[in-house]
Amino acid sequence: MLLPSIQRAVPKKAIVLACLLLTVKLLVAQNIGIGTTTPNANALLDITSNNKGILIPRLTTVQMSAITGPEGILIYNTDAGAFAYRNASSWVYLKGNISTVDNWHTNGNSNVTANDFFGTTGNFDLVFKRNNQRAGFIGVNNTSWGSQALNPATTGYANTAIGYQSLYSNTTGANNTANGTFALYSNTTGNNNTSNGEQTLNFNQTGSNNTANGFIALSYNVSGNNNTADGVQSLLNNDSGNNNTALGFGALQSNGSGSSNVAIGIHALNSNTNKNNLVAIGDSALHENGYAATGATEAIQNTGVGSKALYNNRAGSGNTAFGFQALDNNTEGNNNTSIGMQSDVISNTLTNATVIGANALVGCSNCMVLGDSTNNVKVGIGTAYPTTAKLVIKAAPGTTGIDLSSSDAYADMRVIRNTLSQNDHDLYFNFMAPLPNSLHMYSEGVETMTIRNNSVGIGNAFPAVTAALEINSTTKGFLPPRMSHAQRDAITSPATGLIIWCTDVGLHGQVEVYNGIEWTNMAGGVRDPYIGEPLQGGVVAYILQPGDPGYVQGQAHGLIAAPTDLGTAEWGCRGTSIAGTSALVGTGNANTELIVPGCPTSGIAARICRNLVLNGYSDWYLPSENDLKKIAINQAIVGGFSATNYWSSTQNDLNFASTIDFNTNAQIGADKSLTFSVRAVRSF
Repeated sequence: MLLPSIQRAVPKKAIVLACLLLTVKLLVAQNIGIGTTTPNANALLDITSNNKGILIPRLTTVQMSAITGPEGILIYNTDAGAFAYRNASSWVYLKGNISTVDNWHTNGNSNVTANDFFGTTGNFDLVFKRNNQRAGFIGVNNTSWGSQALNPATTGYANTAIGYQSLYSNTTGANNTANGTFALYSNTTGNNNTSNGEQTLNFNQTGSNNTANGFIALSYNVSGNNNTADGVQSLLNNDSGNNNTALGFGALQSNGSGSSNVAIGIHALNSNTNKNNLVAIGDSALHENGYAATGATEAIQNTGVGSKALYNNRAGSGNTAFGFQALDNNTEGNNNTSIGMQSDVISNTLTNATVIGANALVGCSNCMVLGDSTNNVKVGIGTAYPTTAKLVIKAAPGTTGIDLSSSDAYADMRVIRNTLSQNDHDLYFNFMAPLPNSLHMYSEGVETMTIRNNSVGIGNAFPAVTAALEINSTTKGFLPPRMSHAQRDAITSPATGLIIWCTDVGLHGQVEVYNGIEWTNMAGGVRDPYIGEPLQGGVVAYILQPGDPGYVQGQAHGLIAAPTDLGTAEWGCRGTSIAGTSALVGTGNANTELIVPGCPTSGIAARICRNLVLNGYSDWYLPSENDLKKIAINQAIVGGFSATNYWSSTQNDLNFASTIDFNTNAQIGADKSLTFSVRAVRSF
């Protein structure tokens, strides 16, 4: 009866609690779901609701701080208005709208004060990342901004890198500044470089002290030092060249190893690859310099100032050009100087030529030209108005105007304005105290010619006043002008008394004087004739030489040929011997005198000549074999001959006589009965 009473005494809450404990025991190895019958398999507790939340313990900051564990406990701080969790050593706030913690929002921030900042409060470097790769770095020594800018492993210092992969490979390089995509990308140990622009100094590795401004400026530099490139593609291909300066689009863009060059202007020194000590200032100045030049001394030490100055120079060295297109023609010439617009050399290989003035041209090496030859240029020294002559030198009275000297110690020629006479213009050669109004010329310190008192003295400082020319010498003679008879005869209206040496008259030439009517010898007699001269009925065909029969020293003798052939004829008397004929020069007349009576046949060559009466002369004869040989040599000058055989008066034997072939000048024996050409001669 007691049991029922006990049962009635058990309350409902106890029964519910017992059931709940039994349920938890049954579910201890299972997931718990609140608001769901299918809790997530990976969750120990899955709470689902669409109109309610979870309310965790709410504490003040003082209450929270009193809790020192365990790690992972979660509360809501009512003072801070934020959730907080406990780590191993302190409380950490979750992101929230709190005033005691500096949270930086991705969608913007308000209520920022002067004390707010983004960074670290301790001595730590600040790193920014993009896609988990470093995209920014602010350190004590180095600074970078841009994806993969500045090698994180670098030990270099004082470097600044801005732009994608700028200073990407830097290892120990210091004091470098890279601004632009791939700027100083390959730099490893180079120092003190400045790079502004995409791919500027891109391949630089060890080069130092370089400055590049502009897209791909100095892009391929590897080890070159002390270069400055300002402009797109300036010094683009420089790899090892040093001390270069390039300013302008494409300036020095082909330079590889050339050093100490200056290029200012678009495409200045465009083609230079490995040449040194060049200066190009102006659009395309020295554009072709070094193109195809292989020699170590080619295409170096040139200076071109002006648009397209020295544009075409390729191998020339040591040239200087100032002005638009100055020295444009020069390609291989050396040490030339050109000043003025389009001042130039005529040939592209001149050396040591100087030309000054707009459009002025010089055409020879070691020459200087002042001014354009088409504009009557005049030069003034000491005067602003050189109007009276091509060269005007103004000097004070008694001072030297011009000194020409081979020594610094004395003048070889001096022009001086002096006041010793009213004429006030004396010219002195060599340096001495000259007489007034005189001209003195010296050679090796000895006076050689003097012009004084309207007289000229050669070898005499005081020529006789009655002589226009006085020549004194014990070791030298007087040499008159030398010319041929054709040049002599070309003199128009020769003055009476004119003296020349005619080179081709007589045996070896002679002195001739014009007497007002004709040319004579020095004694006033008949001058010597020349080969081809019309004389005494015919044409001079030969003048006797020493060794010829009849030669007389100091006299002109020889052969005169009839102007034309006498036709053809046989020698005659075949089978008959004409005794005594000779082949020697000058024996033709004697031979003819033997043939004519010895051979009665009419119309033979010797008889035709003997019977000839021409231009008042009747002493013609058939020339000997050697007479004909001499005439054959001069046949082109004498004229009228044919390229055939001519009979001589020299017999070979009973049946043959000698002929001369005027085609080959050879002697040929021929049958006396044959017919050949005949030319009569006479002696003078």
